[in-house]
Amino acid sequence: MKKFATLLALVLAFSGLSGCSSKNADGFPNEPAATMGDAKVSAESFYYYFSNVASSLETDKNQAFADLADTIYDDTAEEPKTYRQLCEESAIDGSMVEAIIDVLFNEAKLTIEPADEESVKQQDDSYIAQFGSEEDYEKAITDAGMSRSFFENSLLTYVKIDKLTESLRGTEGFTDDDLFALMTDSFVRVKHILLKT
Repeated sequence: MKKFATLLALVLAFSGLSGCSSKNADGFPNEPAATMGDAKVSAESFYYYFSNVASSLETDKNQAFADLADTIYDDTAEEPKTYRQLCEESAIDGSMVEAIIDVLFNEAKLTIEPADEESVKQQDDSYIAQFGSEEDYEKAITDAGMSRSFFENSLLTYVKIDKLTESLRGTEGFTDDDLFALMTDSFVRVKHILLKT
């Protein structure tokens, strides 16, 4: 019952985010949940991160998210936030990392090659083998709050990170610390703007 209440709250939240938009094959709105320049957070990505935090809170508090969503999380904080605000910020944090990686990847003019796609397919096949069947694998992905296409895109994000890291390391004088600073600066800049909109 708690899961149903959480899903209902999320559906209502997404209906407010997306209006009357068209939907993709997995039933999520085609319009981004949040944007800043070229960085776009898909509704599915936002939903995945939001639902994982909400589900963790339900388990931790032994209470349906719908019942605690508007409760103040920390009333001693300078700017107290509700559990819903905590989930929204966590969802933006998680989903924005992927969006920033996409922007940096495109700015570096990097591409996904057929070999990269084959690598992701091999990872996918190894997960199917680990779960024993494609049906069990897809059920595990669905139980985690994702569609298969979203999960496969997440695997592709790791390929992008590797390619982006390699391309930046090739820059003279560019260190791992510089890479971390670039990612952190981009993340903080985009997150700051998104949370204000």
